[in-house]
Amino acid sequence: MAADSTTSGMNMPSATSTSTSPMASMSGMADMSNLGPKGCSMQMMFKPGFNASSLPPETCSNTTSELFMFNADASQGWVAFHLVNAAAVSRLSVSLDGHSMLVYAADGLYVEPQEVKVLHISIGQRYSVMVRLDQTPGNYYLRFASYPYGDMQQVIEDQAILSYQTNGTSMTNMDIMDDSTLTWMLVNGSAKLTAPELDDQMLAPFDGNAPPSGPSDTTELFAINQTDIVTWVVNGQPFSEPQSPIIYGNVSDGWNAATTLHMPGNSTIDLIMYVANDSMDTMGHPMHLHGHKFWFLGSGEGVFPYQSVTDAPSSMINLRNPPYRDTIDLPPSGWAVIRYDTKTA
Repeated sequence: MAADSTTSGMNMPSATSTSTSPMASMSGMADMSNLGPKGCSMQMMFKPGFNASSLPPETCSNTTSELFMFNADASQGWVAFHLVNAAAVSRLSVSLDGHSMLVYAADGLYVEPQEVKVLHISIGQRYSVMVRLDQTPGNYYLRFASYPYGDMQQVIEDQAILSYQTNGTSMTNMDIMDDSTLTWMLVNGSAKLTAPELDDQMLAPFDGNAPPSGPSDTTELFAINQTDIVTWVVNGQPFSEPQSPIIYGNVSDGWNAATTLHMPGNSTIDLIMYVANDSMDTMGHPMHLHGHKFWFLGSGEGVFPYQSVTDAPSSMINLRNPPYRDTIDLPPSGWAVIRYDTKTA
């Protein structure tokens, strides 16, 4: 995870791996049985002849560092944070004790503002938020935690501090507002029942940027499947890194690979993606399209039950004001549909 603030630079403290606690058990996590005694995720699948007893002793441990403090000026009224999830395998949840966050940008573009108490950020996503400095001057925990998504259940959490004061207030004398009634999030990243969470499908572009209406020029259906311990395939084709980068064009050995799709220019493209039923791992996935922004038309459970976007009802597909960004979640055992325009590439 990486973050910065308009008021200060940042060196985030290292994350803490936390074992199961009463607070974690309250959260409704799908399954804690794949966590070791120190809260580390167990390996979820093995090659033939191996099992959990083949693993070496658990070696992860708690890490600590000095809490980073963001200093803000209450007379300014607001503070802005830019949040990035730079993790490898975990969704991230963020909350600020005693305060709401007003999400105003996603993946670098302005969106219709959405007020939340807990912000879930998928791998690679970026959000900008504004916080109103309207509480009692003091030090407030800015909390970060992994979020249980599919079968990725490791509990990792940490904190920084937002500090603000009025004229004449001594920062050195201010206590941390460590009050459970001010927290919106449990240690496993789940929001409390009364805490509003981000609805990423409601992040309409602030400038009203809408996708081309009607049918697309090209529709591609992708089944995402894990066929081996470290092998992921799309529609039965495993990706291999070409010896010569494909950006070099047809001189690249990857130019005509089965995993290279040649899309027409000046066209509207729909990509319908889903997690295959026979996948070894049905967890959710972040999906990113390099060099493009796309419209996030919808997502859901199971397999998308239509052959095209125009066949689907408006309750499933949003062509009026969908989010416009470059990274989304493909839900566990679910589907997602995006539309992009090669005329703007």
